[in-house]
Amino acid sequence: MCLRIYSAVRRTFSRWWLLGFAVALGGLLLLLVVPAVHAGTLGLAWNAPTTNANGSALTDLSGYRVYTGTSSSVACPGSSYQPVPSPTSDPATGAIISYSVPGLTTGTTYFVQVTAVDTSGNESACSNQATGVAKADGPPTGSLTINGGAAYSAWTAVTLTLTATDTVGVTGYYVSSSATPPAATATGWVAVTSTTSFTSNVAYSLPSGDGTKPVYAWYKDAAGNVSATASASILLDQTPPSNGTLTATAGNGQVALSWSGFTDGGSGLATTNTYKLMFTPGTTPPAACTTGTQIYQGTGTTYTHTGLTNGTSYAYLVCATDKAGNISTGASAMATPQGTDTIPPTVSITAPTSAATYSTSSSSMNLGGTAADNVGVTSVTWTNSQGGSGTASGTTSWTVSGLALQSGANVLTVTAKDAAGNTGIATLTVTYIPPDTTPPTIRIALPTTSATYTTRSSSLRLAGTASDNVGVTQVTWSNGIGGGTANGTTSWTVNGIALKKGSNVLTVTAWDAAGNTGTATLTVNYKPLSGHK
Repeated sequence: MCLRIYSAVRRTFSRWWLLGFAVALGGLLLLLVVPAVHAGTLGLAWNAPTTNANGSALTDLSGYRVYTGTSSSVACPGSSYQPVPSPTSDPATGAIISYSVPGLTTGTTYFVQVTAVDTSGNESACSNQATGVAKADGPPTGSLTINGGAAYSAWTAVTLTLTATDTVGVTGYYVSSSATPPAATATGWVAVTSTTSFTSNVAYSLPSGDGTKPVYAWYKDAAGNVSATASASILLDQTPPSNGTLTATAGNGQVALSWSGFTDGGSGLATTNTYKLMFTPGTTPPAACTTGTQIYQGTGTTYTHTGLTNGTSYAYLVCATDKAGNISTGASAMATPQGTDTIPPTVSITAPTSAATYSTSSSSMNLGGTAADNVGVTSVTWTNSQGGSGTASGTTSWTVSGLALQSGANVLTVTAKDAAGNTGIATLTVTYIPPDTTPPTIRIALPTTSATYTTRSSSLRLAGTASDNVGVTQVTWSNGIGGGTANGTTSWTVNGIALKKGSNVLTVTAWDAAGNTGTATLTVNYKPLSGHK
């Protein structure tokens, strides 16, 4: 058997020296391995014995005694030792026993010997002596989990699992929502019984308010070494999902249910058992998804409730659950199963008008209205006589957005349908008049069709024609002296226009209802008779 001494830091083997060595307890053989350095301690490792001196199998090993001293004259065996329990009474071949001697002085050389002890108290002879130098103790290493590693919590009260190891012994922990590492002497440390392997479940209260909540933990040992930061986070979500809508459609002895629109802005909707559907006979739905009778739970969004009595009303409530376990207040609906349904739904158009006709200059429009049925409206659709069709949003209260119109009359037909296929219709005739951007045209016919005219009269009569794609609403005139409105529109006249001596530019303007204008001009040269001004 040989003694192995190696230089190491944090249990990392580097080089080996081999020395002859053998120890026996009866026929018990023991190998001692002393790492020269482990932070703050002297780390030991030896081969566990497997047989007695007589060659029989070792089945009653109790433990070991470690003797240390600062000189080579270690009292071994003696009354001062550190007991090391054996993990088993019958070690397996090749098993290695490791132990760290705590409480040593940094930089001091220590001499170590080990003995083995059986359950009867028999102690072996001492091993050969090995030496090592103790160095400053390193910090513990640790970890932290929240609620067993859960991603979400609906409660501020959580459980932290704190785990740490230290070659000498963990003596305390510090938990905070701040990432700033504490000093070993700071207030807030929680003392624990020194142990090389520490685990504890600790109650902790997260800061209030939805959002990601980080938690930080540190561990220290008797030497005041503080571990690196251990951290974990959990999403605190105390806000229930937002309710969507529930639709209940009665049939013969059954009610078809569908729901949609449930959302959750925190942890998100649960991926399993997302929805719970409850019911109660009558017209009043369950107050919450903890009352009434549950008929469905899962991720689906439809369910058919069968085996019902026609003529009896049934009220329903569906609730959504998020990943943190919050449950929404729920969306409700009621339906009354019926036998064969021959009654058609009623439907009405209320927007943009409840009248039978409507005119607009916009190329698209929105429709809105209501529908009703003795059992239930299942859909509302629309068509346009000029082309186009679709399905409205909603049923008993429905809307159609951005319905395209064609120039002229558009007959819009809205159809409400129930589960039995019965239909009811409503119509609205919409006249689409596109915006008028075409200006009128105007022409001067009298006193001339030319662009200029010469007269010796001090007044003038004008006449002409005007036209427009929609209609001329008026004709006006003006010159440098004054202006006015002509008589007539498509055929117009202006009498007694006063002229000034010299050039007079007469402008005639035709107007349509959209404000578009067209003009014509005539330059009149007024030359009075001799002796007239």
